[in-house]
Amino acid sequence: MCVEINCYLLAKYLFSHGAFYPSASEDSEEHSEEGTDYSDSEGEDEEATDEEAEGEEEDIDAARPIYQGASITVLESMLAICTLMSIERVSGKLMGRILKLIALHCPGACVLVYHFFCSKCIYPLEDKESVCDKCKKSGNPSFFIELPLLNQLQHLFRRRHFYEDLQYRFKEDRKRHRDNIEDIYDGQVYKGFMDNGGFLSDPKNISFMWYSDGIQVFKSSSFSIWPLCLVINELPYKKRTHPNNILLVGIWFGTSKPNPNLFLKPLRKTMSDFERHGHAFKLHDNSDVLVKGKILCGTCDMQAKCKFLHFKQFNGFYGCPNV
Repeated sequence: MCVEINCYLLAKYLFSHGAFYPSASEDSEEHSEEGTDYSDSEGEDEEATDEEAEGEEEDIDAARPIYQGASITVLESMLAICTLMSIERVSGKLMGRILKLIALHCPGACVLVYHFFCSKCIYPLEDKESVCDKCKKSGNPSFFIELPLLNQLQHLFRRRHFYEDLQYRFKEDRKRHRDNIEDIYDGQVYKGFMDNGGFLSDPKNISFMWYSDGIQVFKSSSFSIWPLCLVINELPYKKRTHPNNILLVGIWFGTSKPNPNLFLKPLRKTMSDFERHGHAFKLHDNSDVLVKGKILCGTCDMQAKCKFLHFKQFNGFYGCPNV
C-alpha cells in the first residue's frame, strides 16, 4: 500500500532546481550559473520566447500558496527545507524528517506517492509496518518516491500552445534535407510507429524517452539520489530538453543503487494503462483531448545501463555492450 501526500509542486522544485545540494557549495553555484546562461542563450531565438514564458509561469506558481488558504508559499517552503538540509548531514533519518516537514505543509489531497520495501533484501512491502515476505523481518523499511506522470502531463497540457507544439513531427519544413537523420523522428523505430496508421500517426498520441543516473549528494558520503525522468519526444528539441518540460516521475535515494524491477514497476503500470486506454487532458481553452502514450527508448551512462539491463558492468567479462 502506498502513502500519498499532496506535495507535487514542492518535489518538482526541489529536484529540478538542485535543492538537494548544499546551498553554500560550489556545485550549487555552478548549477545556478549554468541555468542562467542557458536561459540567456535561449532568449536569442524565437522558440525560446515560449520557453521563457513557461518559465515565468513556473515562477508565478512558486509564489503561490502551497494550497488554498496556506500562509506559506511554495518557494518559502522550499527554502525552509533547503535550510534544514544545509545545517545537518543528509541521512535516512533526516530525510524522513524532511518529508514529514513537507507533509505538515500540505492538505490531504493525494499527489506524491511512497512505495515501501525491505531495506535488507529489497523486497516490496504493503506498508512501512509490514513484515517482509522474503526475510520474515520487520522494522527495517525503506522507500522510493513516485511522482504520478498523468498529473504532471495535465499541468503541461494546460499551457498555451503546448498541444500545438506536439504536432512538430508533422511539419514538412522541420528538416534541412529530406535524406538527413536530424531527430528521433528520422530513426527506424520511430518511423515504425508513424507509418501505415501506426500508434504515433495519430496527432493526439505521444511518446517518451526515459533517463536515470545516480547523483552523489556529498563527496564524503555514499548517499545518492537516482531521479527517473521522461522527455516528450514530440516537442521540438529545444523545448523537449527544457527543464520546465522534463517530467520527474520517480526518485530513489539512499546508500544502495536502485533495484530496476522495483523502481520501474509504478511507471510500467501507469504506461501500460496509458498506452491501452489513454487519458483525457484539459487544454488551455478548457476543451478535452484523449491522449495515449508509450515509452520508445531510454538513455543513461554505462554504469547505469548495466544496472537497468541486468548485465555485468561494461569492464567485466561478457559485460554490458558499449553500444
